[in-house]
Amino acid sequence: DMSFYGMGFLYITSFALSLAYGMFQKRASLAYKRRSTTMNDYAICVTGLPQSATDESVLRNWFQEEFAKALGKPQDDKEVQVYGVSIGYDYTDRMWEVECMTTRLIESVEVRFLHYNAEETTAAIAEPQGTTLDEMLAEDKKRVHAWFEEGSGQEMRSGEVF
Repeated sequence: DMSFYGMGFLYITSFALSLAYGMFQKRASLAYKRRSTTMNDYAICVTGLPQSATDESVLRNWFQEEFAKALGKPQDDKEVQVYGVSIGYDYTDRMWEVECMTTRLIESVEVRFLHYNAEETTAAIAEPQGTTLDEMLAEDKKRVHAWFEEGSGQEMRSGEVF
């Protein structure tokens, strides 16, 4: 039957074309990366730091000093400028809690800025917990602040800095 062969030909052709397109996309992506400047060109990832290293300004100053020493330049040299430090926190033990908080925050933004019926939406989100959305957000904020307070027993740990 000719339709069987025709379908087989189309299947094989479309499969081969999809592979060729994938290779083209990969090459185009690599070419773009070679000719474009991105944040990766100016950032490094440092691992193995003490997990208690969570003060960005202290880390930035330390890196500034160390880079200046390593390059034999004065610490205030513009060529050795550390503009900022971003800490990668390990929150795997709180992942579900963070996801719930993020969802509540997004829902509150939608309620406030997209002009939904605030009473209906807040009731639907907060009713199962027996509290208002604003009260839930305030509680979330307290809980997150406790993660960053020294001696709270719930401190966030790091180990990676960008």
